[in-house]
Amino acid sequence: MVNIFSKIGWFIKEQWKTYVLLLILLLSISSISLAPAYVLGRSIDTIVSGGLTREVLLRLVVLLAMLPTARYLLSFMYNHLSQKTAQLLSFKMRKKYLTHLFNMDSQFYETYKKGDLISRVTSDLDAITQAASSMLEGIVFNVGVIVFAIIAMATTISLPLTVISITIMPIGLTLLNIIRNKKRKYIKIHREIYADMTEKVLESVEGQRAIRAYVQEDNDLTKQYEAIDKDINSWRYIVKFENWFNPLFEVVYGIAYILAFSFGVYFIINQSLTLGGLVTFVAYVGLLYGPIISISTIFTQINNATISVDRFDEIMKQVP
Repeated sequence: MVNIFSKIGWFIKEQWKTYVLLLILLLSISSISLAPAYVLGRSIDTIVSGGLTREVLLRLVVLLAMLPTARYLLSFMYNHLSQKTAQLLSFKMRKKYLTHLFNMDSQFYETYKKGDLISRVTSDLDAITQAASSMLEGIVFNVGVIVFAIIAMATTISLPLTVISITIMPIGLTLLNIIRNKKRKYIKIHREIYADMTEKVLESVEGQRAIRAYVQEDNDLTKQYEAIDKDINSWRYIVKFENWFNPLFEVVYGIAYILAFSFGVYFIINQSLTLGGLVTFVAYVGLLYGPIISISTIFTQINNATISVDRFDEIMKQVP
């Protein structure tokens, strides 16, 4: 992650005002995301205590209606600004890359194949810009929701219940991400195979006249199929890795959910927690699932983008 930000630090300095605004929007959205669960819990306690009146009900309905409206407006502003910034970053990096290619000599083009150069400015650059735009959202928003939720759970509901149900999450996720880092080497292999496939496709398109003149259509098509099959097989392993790995995050979350509900009922029996407090607490635990899954996705994008940054930077460091 540090490697990625160091490579695009020049862009962040240029657009620092935009990034500050994006940060403010994300923190605002994070705080609003927790409000409905809190209002719901307070409403249940009000109903159970018999304090529900027409005026109180009207205020609750208005408040619940305003929260999603405010989140929609803030999310709209963030998405528009974020996509605009990502496209600007992509444009500037492609411009620098192509300008650099035009300055290189013939020895450079003998060292690097056309398909490899195209792969670095397409798929690799897409991975970089996607990570650059999503890392801010993934880190600030998701971590913000998690931190705000845990603070609210510990300070306004029950500190012991928070410790019991939440402790397993960082331990489990740390172990799972250590395992996930092993996938990086397979991503690098896939990028190299993809570049080779792109090179073969380009050679076939550019050499169609010679291929037809020497009646080599079948041989050329066979080579294309072999390159495509190799690319698919390399990607199939990565998908298989994700298929058995991703459900493990749900197992960690499920254990936390069971602990929260079981001990929450026990605290209610001992009159150390209200029914509304348990509903709010369980709702907060439910809110943690989305950010946790999103953070795991961010780690995947960071792994992919780290490889892409190194491949992109390798070309930019070449001196004619």
